Amino acid sequence: MSSQKLNYVTKYIEQQREPQDFLKEVGRIGRKKRITKEQLLEAIRLYKTDSPTELAKKLGVSRFTIHRRMQEIPREEIEAIFKELADSELKPIEMDWEVFKELPEMQEYFAILNRKQLSPAQIRHYTRGIFHICKYLKLRPRSLTIDKLDLLADLVVKVRQGEINEIGLTNEYEVRRAIRGWYIYHGVSSEILNSKGIVGDKPKSYGKRALDRLTPKQRQDFIKALKEVIIEEGMINEWPMWETLPYWFYYTGTRADATTKVRIEDIRWDGDPENPKTIGRITVIDKGRHSKGRIRWIKLITGELKQKILNLLKSRGNPQQGYLFPVSDEKIRQIFRKAYKRAGITVHQPIHIWRHTAAQDLLNATDWNYDVVASILGWKDTKTLKDCYGQMGEAVRVRALKKALGEPVEIEFKPFKF
Repeated sequence: MSSQKLNYVTKYIEQQREPQDFLKEVGRIGRKKRITKEQLLEAIRLYKTDSPTELAKKLGVSRFTIHRRMQEIPREEIEAIFKELADSELKPIEMDWEVFKELPEMQEYFAILNRKQLSPAQIRHYTRGIFHICKYLKLRPRSLTIDKLDLLADLVVKVRQGEINEIGLTNEYEVRRAIRGWYIYHGVSSEILNSKGIVGDKPKSYGKRALDRLTPKQRQDFIKALKEVIIEEGMINEWPMWETLPYWFYYTGTRADATTKVRIEDIRWDGDPENPKTIGRITVIDKGRHSKGRIRWIKLITGELKQKILNLLKSRGNPQQGYLFPVSDEKIRQIFRKAYKRAGITVHQPIHIWRHTAAQDLLNATDWNYDVVASILGWKDTKTLKDCYGQMGEAVRVRALKKALGEPVEIEFKPFKF
């Protein structure tokens, strides 16, 4: 008998307990506590959460046990509990996120944001932000009316000064963004929010990676390393696609997620594609101005990019439909990172750096024509370009003025080329 069980024997003899009590107690030594599906549902109702980690702590069982039981419960049953709790008079501080989001006013807010075509990530930022604010202020979202703006302005100041150490309330910009989203999408003007100090200014870190850039030599080194990685990964038959991707990111400025959804049938040629003068146009659904969600863009296909795409299509037998790049954005990042490492190139944004590189090159090539660059690479307006890439230099303004006056102007040709 183990020493642990011997100690139990001694204890029960000393206390003159009944043998069956001893056997019950010893029988539990080393066993993990069990929980039924019904007990778990009751715990979800009691503790107002479906987090396996939280429930495991509360119930004194393993997280795996909770997770296993959770798989036996239809999601509809759990959501019904949260809906019931949301309809009760629980205080926000008593609510888990799953309960909070079922509140009628939050369901209405979700509907508003979806109608505005905000991306899932943006919707998550706005709604989660309100959740953290309401929990801290002990208010339901229906109480966030215009008369609460002074209270929210004080909250912003406290966050700025680092007086709050609560989840979701440590980043001033994110807090301001959540507050502004709630009020603006409920009809309150930006001017009123600005007057209260709840401004929409970007954080100091905004655009800090905009000037990251791959030099022409680094681009060629990357392509060489990329091919070596593709061969090692046993995907040489897919090389035309992988070779095209960097050119696509550079010449169109399209983001990774939107790239993986581009379709072959959305390409339109204004003539014979084999004719060097023929230009292609392809429809892309990508992010527009940050607060406006997804926008339809028309990207131009010409030059080097056109040839890469034609080669890619030929390698597949010239299909008329399907995804142009049938690969996940995470897979692209994974392969690109390996290629950067092999080429000895340090990058922070393995895909987005091509957009930043293209923006700098095209601004240079067009003598800082913000409107042209925004149109080609996909910015809804020129504000972001100016904020991230700076104002045009004195030399550019002088050339523009001389040209307007009819004076001779020497313009250096700066090609926009991969």
